[in-house]
Amino acid sequence: MRPTDTGVDAVSGALLNRHVNVVKKKMGTDGLQRFFDEVNKDRPRSKMIDSSSINEKEWYPFQLLLDFYDAESEVLVGDPKTKRRKLEHEIAQDLGVLKFFVKWVGSPAMLAEKAHERWRLLHKYGQLDVDNMGDTSGTLVLRDYFIDERFCYSMEGFLEGLIGVTKKDVKVHQTKCTAKGDDVCEFVLEWKN
Repeated sequence: MRPTDTGVDAVSGALLNRHVNVVKKKMGTDGLQRFFDEVNKDRPRSKMIDSSSINEKEWYPFQLLLDFYDAESEVLVGDPKTKRRKLEHEIAQDLGVLKFFVKWVGSPAMLAEKAHERWRLLHKYGQLDVDNMGDTSGTLVLRDYFIDERFCYSMEGFLEGLIGVTKKDVKVHQTKCTAKGDDVCEFVLEWKN
């Protein structure tokens, strides 16, 4: 089932705020205003949002995240797939103090093992499982979560950014995709020690 079909708020304000922070960092205040203009273009006045109306501890409709994806595609320049991956890479690396800790004591395998916990903090739907984690590679499988290919590019970039915090050369590629008819989304991670 798609999170957009449930009518239940499914994405955390913390995730939405990460998108806002990275857009502001990349595009400045004017770019952020263009971003919110795009997000709000089809919303009734009473439903319009800005950065001050997103609470980190609240849950929001999944459609809002998709609206953020569309707005980012409009305000950021470049190939849609490439810019989605790069943006999510930066969002994943927006870890604050935790980033310093992870760089020095974290390993790619340790971070991948914790990815399912991080997923649950940001999403109410889907299950992210670890499969075959080793010293230089591993596989993450996302179950019960169908969106579209925009999400695939995002997830590849997010995982590269998250695991890349360890200063390792990380590559992520998707080998299965629900948007293409597979029963799960599968992401293979490879890194050099």
